[in-house]
Amino acid sequence: MVLTALSTCTTPLCFMMPKKDAESDPMQQVTGRIGSGPFTFNQTLTQPGSKYVFDKWDKYVPRHEAPSGLAGGKVVNLKQVIWDNIADQQTASAALTAGEIDFYELPPLDLVPQLSSNPDIKLKIMNPTGYDGIMRLNTLHPPFDNVKARQAMLYLIDQKAILNATFGDPKYYHPNDSIFGYNTPMSNDANTGWFKAAPDLEKAKQLFKESGYKGEKVVVLQATDFAFMNNSAQLIAGWLQAIGVNAELAAMNWGEVITRRASMKPDSEGGWDIFITYGGGYDYSNPITLIAMAANGKKGWFGWPENAEYEALRTQWAEAATLADQQAIAKKMQASANDFVLMVMLGSWRQPAAMRKNIDGFLTNPDVVPFWNVTKT
Repeated sequence: MVLTALSTCTTPLCFMMPKKDAESDPMQQVTGRIGSGPFTFNQTLTQPGSKYVFDKWDKYVPRHEAPSGLAGGKVVNLKQVIWDNIADQQTASAALTAGEIDFYELPPLDLVPQLSSNPDIKLKIMNPTGYDGIMRLNTLHPPFDNVKARQAMLYLIDQKAILNATFGDPKYYHPNDSIFGYNTPMSNDANTGWFKAAPDLEKAKQLFKESGYKGEKVVVLQATDFAFMNNSAQLIAGWLQAIGVNAELAAMNWGEVITRRASMKPDSEGGWDIFITYGGGYDYSNPITLIAMAANGKKGWFGWPENAEYEALRTQWAEAATLADQQAIAKKMQASANDFVLMVMLGSWRQPAAMRKNIDGFLTNPDVVPFWNVTKT
């Protein structure tokens, strides 16, 4: 578990920091930026929120091994890498087509056919483990402080409708019934009767009634700058309204969602009830390093579910001696998680990146796109 924690490339991960920053007040923002080893951060040319500039560091000495994900030799072939933050998808697509940018990490899939028809553009799956979407419910306040209301959400969701709204072509997505992600070593079908029945709006309506729902407002955070989150929020709010739940969309950008989801206050004081997010499929196979897999109440992740039985199983998973033992415990964890509803799965997908034909050498890797080994001719 220690080696896994040190080697993972997604949060939580082991950042190497200057000693003075590591020893500074943890409640104060670190303002200095030094780069990532083979690159240095160009503070002068960077425009926060607009573009971020990284320069090749000529003093960096790469290892001799072949590159492998974030390991091995990090040979930089580019003088400079500029990350442009282009919020509008059509604008980003047009910039790639015109050669104004070289690489578009997550083009919306409805634009992929148009991009792939361009002889100067090619597609590549950068994250072979894909992504898994989830819905988090605020368990601190009505209605989702009641387990029946949370269980109702399992039956409310139509994963195919959510996935199709964003990704269109079924070859890119797959419904998922496991809290451990789609087709990971821990994926299983324990306690997934709801998945076979959903969507079942009548069942969802019945469970809300059994929860004692009294018409409380349900605030759904809608991140308008991410297609998956934006579309999911609209569909979920519509389905809730269809069964008589007083659902309301709160439209904002993802940065604002990140700020608001941290609030434990009720809706009337700026809180929330539902937010949507996603993560790399690989991450869901490890319930220790992925904090969304915890159920330790207010000490845990946003939504703050709490279940002692599940947490005991999570500890057993960490202490298991073999993969087979972990997989057996994962089934018990999932059975427990779907009873109290740790989170609601929204499906899995693999989204290709688009790049100019003269770009080569990108390494496939879960979640993170490294820019060493990349060439531009």
